[in-house]
Amino acid sequence: MKLRSVCIGTADAQRLAAFYSTVLQEEPHADGNHYSFSQINIWNPSDVKTSGENSIWLMFSDTDIDAYMNVW
Repeated sequence: MKLRSVCIGTADAQRLAAFYSTVLQEEPHADGNHYSFSQINIWNPSDVKTSGENSIWLMFSDTDIDAYMNVW
């Protein structure tokens, strides 16, 4: 299994994208309030219901991801 990317949910995606742009020295691909770097995505959930706190998602991939389901 490989870690493919991290997605950070925040109400101020533009500000966080500017921070990561400086840290990573990389310009993001921007689509509205969503910003993508090579392995970090910043997302503004806007009107999507969340727990009320900022969230981070880890995204994995594998050729047989279903095999990992038996581990849990």
